[in-house]
Amino acid sequence: MKKWIIVWLLPALLWLVGCSEESIYEQPAGKRVTELTLNVALPMAFEPTTYAASEAQENQVDSINVLGFETSTKKLLFHTQGVDLKDATGSVNGDKKSFRVLIPNGTYTSVFLVVIGNAHNEIATALQTNTVTMGMTHDQVATALQLTKYSTDPTANGKWTVKPSPFRAFPMWGRTGDINLTSASLTIPILSLLRSVARADVEVNSGNGLSNFEMKEVWLGNSMKHLQLLPLERNIDPSLSLVTDASVRYSATSTSNVYSQIKYDVPNADQNAFKGEIFIPEHAKGVSGTNVKWNCCLIIGGYYNGSSTISYYRVDFAKTTRNAAGDVTGSEYLPVMRNHKYAVNITKIKGAGATSVTTAMAGAGVNIAVDVICKSEDIVNIVYDGQYMLGIDRPHDDYKLSNQATSHSVAVSTTFPSGWKATTAQSWITLKNSTQNAAGQSNLTFDIAAQATTSSTKRTGQIQIQAGGLIKTLNISQELSNYIEPVNKDTIYPMSGDTFTFKVKSPHPWSVKIKDDQYNILKHFTTSGTANASSGVDFKFSLVNDMPDQFLKDKTTKLTFYSPTNDFPEVDVPIRGWSDPAVVSFDLGGVWVWKSDDGRYNESWYVVTNTPDNTYSMLVPPGNGALQVSPPRRYSCAEIPGNPAKPWRVPTLSELSAIGNAARTGGTPDRYGFKNSNYWTATSGNTSAAYYIIIYNGGQYSTGKGGSSSMRVRCVMSK
Repeated sequence: MKKWIIVWLLPALLWLVGCSEESIYEQPAGKRVTELTLNVALPMAFEPTTYAASEAQENQVDSINVLGFETSTKKLLFHTQGVDLKDATGSVNGDKKSFRVLIPNGTYTSVFLVVIGNAHNEIATALQTNTVTMGMTHDQVATALQLTKYSTDPTANGKWTVKPSPFRAFPMWGRTGDINLTSASLTIPILSLLRSVARADVEVNSGNGLSNFEMKEVWLGNSMKHLQLLPLERNIDPSLSLVTDASVRYSATSTSNVYSQIKYDVPNADQNAFKGEIFIPEHAKGVSGTNVKWNCCLIIGGYYNGSSTISYYRVDFAKTTRNAAGDVTGSEYLPVMRNHKYAVNITKIKGAGATSVTTAMAGAGVNIAVDVICKSEDIVNIVYDGQYMLGIDRPHDDYKLSNQATSHSVAVSTTFPSGWKATTAQSWITLKNSTQNAAGQSNLTFDIAAQATTSSTKRTGQIQIQAGGLIKTLNISQELSNYIEPVNKDTIYPMSGDTFTFKVKSPHPWSVKIKDDQYNILKHFTTSGTANASSGVDFKFSLVNDMPDQFLKDKTTKLTFYSPTNDFPEVDVPIRGWSDPAVVSFDLGGVWVWKSDDGRYNESWYVVTNTPDNTYSMLVPPGNGALQVSPPRRYSCAEIPGNPAKPWRVPTLSELSAIGNAARTGGTPDRYGFKNSNYWTATSGNTSAAYYIIIYNGGQYSTGKGGSSSMRVRCVMSK
């Protein structure tokens, strides 16, 4: 009897760190406004192939948006956009990303954050059109945020194309638990980031004696035309690291909501495996009876037994049980869920299939035996017993730890029907989530107690994970303490000549040296400290009183903490200096913002945008040079002197919205020279109208481009 195997996908991990970091300053005293720095550890890629989606494509991150919800009412409180997206420290081939977000001004004592990747345009449009508004519940927002454009190829008919380029990056989703953003000791627990699509691979099991079938085509049937960016509350596992069901807004029983069959041609280079091409929006669990024709399914097309005519075989997303002859004796339909990979393993072809895709779609699968395996891309350490599997997401079984108190999580997956359980004999290892009562995947979590700093020997212990007769053993070793830990540390400080202090904890004496100070912003600093692992030792330093550069506001120096007697590895600590932005410009919303209107508020729209007279062009300088005035006309943004490669221009609607949010954070926008007035954007409402924003409350409207004395403009420059 064939066994159906299901393994939950391990989600990516999103660590939110540096929660006291700050980068925007009040005037004139340099008071800082809190920002969050987030580091994203992306999922491991599915098995890469030369023909299909590459590892870089599967983990591509083009944009990040963050929504904040009140925990008890689950109502939307704020939206903010991630900026400064880049490879994080320690990233290998881009597997970790870092970005910053500014939280709008407010008191957020009990909130949860929802992080959405690669869907900025959809979110911006929903906010601009009031499809999503503040005060909506989480599920109302989830229902409203729909992705409909899966392809950059207009002829793809719903196919999520990985070629030709440009590739449409996969949307991603994640969510925190309840947090207090106003807490002075804010810590944000690990957040899981999931791809919002499923993937299906098809393989002909020639190694199992199947040699009478040559695969030529794969068709995807009834793929949804809408992808819901956020899952519904009821479909989110309490661990926040996986989903339990598909979240689908529209009914699948209508041609207006599902695509007709989508064809994928199997390359001639390998007719036995088709991987990394089929990506699917979530789809509700299939049904039997007359509506079976609307279930999401695959149609496998190929030559049976040397025939020159293609036979077509339907494969549903379902658990199946079969008799010794390979006939289906029972089945249970499954939803197609985000962040799952469905591997269709064709094990037997008993005869010719349907003569057309349409005929195959209309009925159940016949003359074909398959295993539908839903497995993790990240479960890499696996043991088998010939029938069941048990695996973890760590490539090895060893944990080598310092003697600090630490918490850990490892994804465990099994196909054993009764699930898995974990045990330990060590009192200093505390198991938290240690059981799963069914086949699938969940996280084993455990805490390691601190070892006395007077101890001179390491201690070892084990955690045993068991699923039926399968066993995996995690080996824990805790060494003598060998660490240094900077705490209560900000990463951005005003370059004002003032002295700043943060604590350094270590059970050993330490010293400091300059690793990199190319801008010469470091003035004085403490060169060494004594051992203190409890409250820590003060590290003091000062930065120069710096006049700002017009194009470089953010300057970094890097220090290295080290042990003179080699008790712990070196630790690099970056310190970012910030010039007074009041002199020339401000860093707001991810762009440089010119400090004043300079009289531009009383000029007409075409002058403001530096476009020719009597035109309605919405191109932002430099745009298409043929439509710009050269040299720049008086009062236009483009006439502001600066870097020719990054000219000053009018901000787009999304940019000005982010600028307004940043300006209102921690005070009022007049700190940055904004008036309680309307400000133009470079986003068109239609051929004769453009959007503007009321900077003091964020209201967004559109009006004619002919010009208005009540309109102002704030020029920006890309960073």
